Amino acid sequence: MSYTISDSRAPDGNAFDCDFLWINGSDFTIADNFSQIPPVVESSFNSLTTSQCLEGIICKHHCISKATMVDYIANCTVTCNGKDFNHGEEGQATTASVEAFT
Repeated sequence: MSYTISDSRAPDGNAFDCDFLWINGSDFTIADNFSQIPPVVESSFNSLTTSQCLEGIICKHHCISKATMVDYIANCTVTCNGKDFNHGEEGQATTASVEAFT
């Protein structure tokens, strides 16, 4: 399952010094700038790939530049249909909400 942040309000990871967290529905960090745990396969500032569908994912950015600080939170609600995600089945994103704080 792939999750991608493509919101124009998201901070530019190249323009800021940014930390990121990907958090599961149990409020547990599954990936950040330095590490990741299963079921995470790959993670970055604006994308997450997992080996299984996760119904509640939150991405948090904390970014600092010389002039400003930006905290950004993206919430994604996914409906997992119970099929085998290791064989190409995908969940369906049902809602997403984004909050940007400066």
